Amino acid sequence: MKIDFVKFLISSGISALIAFACYSLSKEESTTRIVFAVCSFFFLAFASCFMMGIHFDNTKSGLMLKVLSAVFFFAGIALHIVFALFPFNPTVFIITDGLLLLVFAGGLISIYKSKV
Repeated sequence: MKIDFVKFLISSGISALIAFACYSLSKEESTTRIVFAVCSFFFLAFASCFMMGIHFDNTKSGLMLKVLSAVFFFAGIALHIVFALFPFNPTVFIITDGLLLLVFAGGLISIYKSKV
């Protein structure tokens, strides 16, 4: 597993721009918007960096990891847009976002350690 720093920075920048868009779309109070933007950035950056910014030695498991990352990245975008457009309880958002991130991390670890 190797990190491609240029793609890693590009994917982090894309995630930051999407998080800023979610921040701008949100109609919540300022503290909630900031928490929302930070959580959005971390979730999307984690998914997009594994999708674009990391090269895996094993091509089969690398492809599965990239597909899983892409699925969670686009699901995360959809989830964050829904939370940005409609009023929400911050606790529900943090729990939902955290659970998705942990399920994603568990899937990544399972695929990476498999002998495919």
